[in-house]
Amino acid sequence: YLKEHQTPPNLSTLAFTLCAITAHLAGMSRITLVAADGQCNHARYVGAKVWPKLGFDAPLVSGETIDTPHLDGCKTVQDVITKDAAWWALHGTQRWMAFDLGANSISWKKLIPYVERKLSIGRLS
Repeated sequence: YLKEHQTPPNLSTLAFTLCAITAHLAGMSRITLVAADGQCNHARYVGAKVWPKLGFDAPLVSGETIDTPHLDGCKTVQDVITKDAAWWALHGTQRWMAFDLGANSISWKKLIPYVERKLSIGRLS
């Protein structure tokens, strides 16, 4: 862990982006991780909410959105976020997620605009 008040803004976002670019150029097909959710006294773990913003995706657990009719047809975390990001922010849970390193993947289509937004915000502060 880095000291929060001494770490440059957006360092982690830029570090991941550079890792993803390097992995893509090295011919890797994906990056996988456990996106932790902060349950059970581990509030510092926010991966289930943050990693999807950077393009990570995973299948939904069977029945995960069964009581949420407007999410019918959603098969993945990214499907849910596309329809209702606020729902995922409240109800999303820990799971293995993957970033698809293939050119023109949904992962890149999520990551690049996210990084652009973060960098433009960082310049204003």
